[in-house]
Amino acid sequence: MTDLPNQSFYGQWFLPDDQENQVWGTLTYNINEGITLEVGGSFASSNFYNNIDIIYGFVESGQKITLINSNVISMSFTSKIKSSIVALGVHLDNPNVVFNSVKFSFPQFTGWLEENIIEFKQLDGKNNIEITSKLPEPISYQKDSKNYELLYDNRYNKLKNEFHLSIDAFIRITIEQPEGFSYWRRFLYKISGFLSIIYFHPIPISKITLTYDNRNFEVIFTPLKGIDDEYDRHYGKKLINSSLAKMKILEYIDNWLNLYNDLEEILDIYCNNIRYKHLTLQTTFLHLSRCIEVFHHSKYPLFQISGKSRITFKDRMINLLDQIPESIKNLYDLQTIDTAEHIVDSRNYLTHFNERLKEKARYGKDLIYLTLKLRVLMLYFILKELDFEESTIEEIMKVFKSKFWYNPKVE
Repeated sequence: MTDLPNQSFYGQWFLPDDQENQVWGTLTYNINEGITLEVGGSFASSNFYNNIDIIYGFVESGQKITLINSNVISMSFTSKIKSSIVALGVHLDNPNVVFNSVKFSFPQFTGWLEENIIEFKQLDGKNNIEITSKLPEPISYQKDSKNYELLYDNRYNKLKNEFHLSIDAFIRITIEQPEGFSYWRRFLYKISGFLSIIYFHPIPISKITLTYDNRNFEVIFTPLKGIDDEYDRHYGKKLINSSLAKMKILEYIDNWLNLYNDLEEILDIYCNNIRYKHLTLQTTFLHLSRCIEVFHHSKYPLFQISGKSRITFKDRMINLLDQIPESIKNLYDLQTIDTAEHIVDSRNYLTHFNERLKEKARYGKDLIYLTLKLRVLMLYFILKELDFEESTIEEIMKVFKSKFWYNPKVE
């Protein structure tokens, strides 16, 4: 299996309608730079900045590769080409091929599940060892038009004189109506959002396999900005051991995808504030304020208060804060009226920059804590919508506080 974050392939590259004109070059994938092909010379029929639907490659390992949706970004003695998608092990006829299944993994997923399936038995008291393994049974979950599976596979690695046997865990999702590359790229983007909520950090999805015409092949998508692999590698394991039972993780993913259909703008805003580290504190605060306000509009479109003809942002904030359990309120000092007023006053000032509002707004460390409170509020309601149990939500909230609350910082 091919894994993230860095790969390179050296070989011959050519266009489907001009196979005689082959050029040597190297395809590289980097989670920060994306997919880049550098070749000596250029393709005869390509022009600067032209879009090239398909480029074929034969690499040194003998593997076929298809580059999809590529653009020439520089041409001289060598040419540099950026691509959106790499299909490994196949030459696709056109970029509009459709798929009905995706299989993927993500860092530390196997460790989360803690499946001990490898046994070592010493045969003669010396160096002869018998290694046996039994893969866990796959788990399936079906809902509406989607089928979810939790799968396992053996992985064998030989490094110098050492032989390693390990296990890989995957999730496979199958849909009834086949879809193209753009659908699956967005689909995996949504799932990475779910993982970012569980990890509290952007997570790369790896080892992606799409099924086409009863054939499986690996795919690399250009990484979406903000996704990286710097995170606490042990944190997710704690969560899945204590809260995300193996039977439930497939359910939660399905709930997440359905919730995304209903609250796409809100979840995009929330997840992007986890993915994009370069956002200023003020921008993050404003994004999360909008997120929580739009959520209340969507969740309670008929919300009214007796005797009031106009519902304000403060009214919505108070209504949401009143729904938070006391244990979580105490954990984060979420006093209903004070928290609502501080959020509204700071939002109003940062939106309008009216001097009259300046004195009421929060700044510096106070704004950091207020922004974290907004993120906690949104996280609580997202987990409720995903059907997490209240005790599990409280546990997640405690972990969030232990990771972020005492050392807030402006990125």
